[in-house]
Amino acid sequence: MPPPLPTLEVVPSSSRLTADLREGEFWPLSSMDEDGFDYFQETEHLNTILADKPRVAALPVSCNVRSTLRAAEFSRTFRQQMQEATTPSEKRRRIDPAVFVADLSLPGDPAVELVDVDELFRDMGHDADKESDIDVVDTVDVLSSDDDAHPIPAPPAQRRSDLRAQHYGLSGRTFRTMVKFGLPFLFFNILHWMFVNPNISNDKDLSFIQFYKGAGIVEAAVSERDWVACGFDYIFGPNHDSTSPVGFLQYTQAIRRLVLFGGTHWDTQCCSWIWMARSRTKRSAAYPLGKEPRLPCVDTGNLQVSRMVLHWHFIVALGCCFLLEQPISSLMTCHPRVRQTQRLLGDLWRSCTTWMGAYGSSTPKLTRLSGSASWILQLRRNLTWSQKQMMRGNKADATYLVNESRKALGLTNVTGGPGLHGTQMYPKGYGEAVAVLWESWHLDKQRCGLPELPEDDSSDEDRMPGEDRWPDCQLNAVRDLLKVPDDRFIV
Repeated sequence: MPPPLPTLEVVPSSSRLTADLREGEFWPLSSMDEDGFDYFQETEHLNTILADKPRVAALPVSCNVRSTLRAAEFSRTFRQQMQEATTPSEKRRRIDPAVFVADLSLPGDPAVELVDVDELFRDMGHDADKESDIDVVDTVDVLSSDDDAHPIPAPPAQRRSDLRAQHYGLSGRTFRTMVKFGLPFLFFNILHWMFVNPNISNDKDLSFIQFYKGAGIVEAAVSERDWVACGFDYIFGPNHDSTSPVGFLQYTQAIRRLVLFGGTHWDTQCCSWIWMARSRTKRSAAYPLGKEPRLPCVDTGNLQVSRMVLHWHFIVALGCCFLLEQPISSLMTCHPRVRQTQRLLGDLWRSCTTWMGAYGSSTPKLTRLSGSASWILQLRRNLTWSQKQMMRGNKADATYLVNESRKALGLTNVTGGPGLHGTQMYPKGYGEAVAVLWESWHLDKQRCGLPELPEDDSSDEDRMPGEDRWPDCQLNAVRDLLKVPDDRFIV
């Protein structure tokens, strides 16, 4: 009869032990607790028993304070799990913690069954000599009588992109989504410059931003509901103009400060995109960027939209949403960068039409709303025929006038009417509707805690932004200002 196995004295549940059983030897990698108590004072008996076994595997073991560990045996559950496994990695996943308890009141020593892993793997059709087929490191958890929980799993290994994202002030998920969207190296390096600059805040303290805000109707409606909101518009100076280097950095920094599931509203300047300006801008659905030679206002409009879309991709990667409002005749959604966003977002891209007259505007103003959040569809409103006719009958609010004499000559004959400027200001009802729907979406997402955009589970190996450097964003001035590279990650 073999000598009795050594007895393990029960220790506090905070103590953890890892043992490595290899080639018939027992190696306690960490057998000391915080108080210096040695769990394995005697190992000779166990070594004697294991000496003739080429390889021995063990299970994670737990015991309570009323029992003493007497044996390291394989249960039938373990053998069954190993038989069902088809690959070495699956074998490791199927080894679950088991409780082996020897009752002190039972006479004699419990039976000890030590399984030859080589023979077991050969029975399952695997070569035991391959290193990938051998799993010999296990964890022993000694639990107190008040702790019946399963052993705490080891933290998941960090991905390469998780480590790199930390240098840019981003989560791994956000970083991978931005790479997937093809954002240029320069934009990542701008974020790094902001993250390490001690004079720039890294706080997440903004809930909503209204870009090109004008009178700030949406911003005010969100603020009235006790959310932190701010707004930007080029009419307030170059620091608010996205086409200037400082303005672009201001927009980027504001988006960095958005909380998870924050919102943004965009009323990007539409004067060069609507139908009344097409005789000068030469824009069309086939040529949304205009034909050469382009007017300065056309180039400015193209630049505004390109930079807006770049920020859209950043917003979505952060788990936030955006809403674009444009008159129904605007060709802004035909811009190549907007089309690119539609393809990237797929089913997450939402678009609908609505009438601003239904929200209290003095003119009907058919409007298109587009963006990345499902609540956008709930902004759809209709007007009856009689309501439209009543609003259009007021000549003082007419948005355009027709010069009949020029029309008869086949010349451009449409000019803006006295009511055109008034339509640029949102009715208060529209701002309140946006605030209510975004707030409901924000709170619902906070409860569920999952961004709408699915995670990118692809490999991190050599995953880099594509060849597209976004030249249409004209960020060279920003690069020269910050002195950061645009052809590689700075970290």
